[in-house]
Amino acid sequence: MEGLKCACVLASIFLSFATGDHAPALVWTTHRNEDVRDHHSALENITPEKFYHHIKKMTGHGQKSLVIAFFEQTLSLEDFGWHDLENKIAFPQVQSVSSSSQFTNFFTSVHFPFKGLKNFQKDGYDIHHVDLKKQNMENVKNLPHSKKILVLLELDDAKTDEDRPDFLRRHDGIVSEIYSEFVNEGYQVTAIYTGHHSSWVEPEIPSQKHRVRRLLAEETNNTISGTLWKSNDSTVLFYSKSVPYVENDGIQVYLSGQPEVLSVVNDSMQIVQISFANGIKISLQFTVSGGYWSINPITLQVNTTTALLKTYPEIEVPLNFSYHCSQNVEFTSTTGNASLVFESFQVQPFLGELSFGDTYDCVWFFTSVIWSVFFVTLMLGSILVWGLSMLMGIKSMDQFDDPKGKTIQVTSTE
Repeated sequence: MEGLKCACVLASIFLSFATGDHAPALVWTTHRNEDVRDHHSALENITPEKFYHHIKKMTGHGQKSLVIAFFEQTLSLEDFGWHDLENKIAFPQVQSVSSSSQFTNFFTSVHFPFKGLKNFQKDGYDIHHVDLKKQNMENVKNLPHSKKILVLLELDDAKTDEDRPDFLRRHDGIVSEIYSEFVNEGYQVTAIYTGHHSSWVEPEIPSQKHRVRRLLAEETNNTISGTLWKSNDSTVLFYSKSVPYVENDGIQVYLSGQPEVLSVVNDSMQIVQISFANGIKISLQFTVSGGYWSINPITLQVNTTTALLKTYPEIEVPLNFSYHCSQNVEFTSTTGNASLVFESFQVQPFLGELSFGDTYDCVWFFTSVIWSVFFVTLMLGSILVWGLSMLMGIKSMDQFDDPKGKTIQVTSTE
């Protein structure tokens, strides 16, 4: 561990130029995998893809494989090398469990570790996004069991009356407790302790992307990047830029994998049933009225719990048009306990061929920004016209005194 501390101190000097999207990562696992042979430099910035491939080599291949990642909002190399006056470190329990594991690795700088770990969804892992600010410890330990699980645990429950060493020591106990709990349940556990940003660099704010009107309807099947669902009879299409997720009582479950989409359609109604391998079912009913199609309340079933979901404003689209929204589309229950979220959502029922039609966007052409610019321009233009008219109304003198002639007499009538 002393050698690791020295490496952290030396690497922190050379990595001071790193942006806020890099963070160190400590990885340990309960089993030894002989496939882990790749080596990396202590000063190397690990890409999300390389980080994912390395963690994938460390995961177990048994019946109960679990990858659990503990995310601090900010974390740096200095946090691992910190000592108080009594020479106590910030992570004594994490040091204990990682030292006793079968394999341990430390990355000094990982670029977007959260993005890299989300690649596990294509390997059939059920992804659970848990926030300690919203859930307690028991909800974390009682996650639904399946063969492959990825838990993304957000440690963002900072308190106003604790400094950073106390904050890290409290999380040190949480990480150790949850890790030991899953090990005792017989899981092959691969644990990651990392952060979203560096503690000493302000996180970069991504520049505003220009809105591109090139939608999925204009793309070919070879260029589609995102989540695409289609029904068994090819009469309805769903598209989302990223993997949709269901949030139930504060726990996020990503709808990864290819679901079974069954459709029953007639002249005025189409009922769609979407079933996922983890037991989640979504039922939608599309209806036609007055040349428009709309989505009635969505029925969400998670195990034995059922909820009706709606979105505001309601979706109502002309026939032969697809509905598109570049923003997040959230279907929420009336009680607020359950929701279904899509990013950059596009959907169209009653299809004659398996492709989206023209798009009907959720954002009106005259947005609030356009109206604001219009009224400001109109006001400034009115002031300019009024000023010009006042200047043009000024009358100059048309008579002048001649010093050698008679003085001009101005009568009272003039």
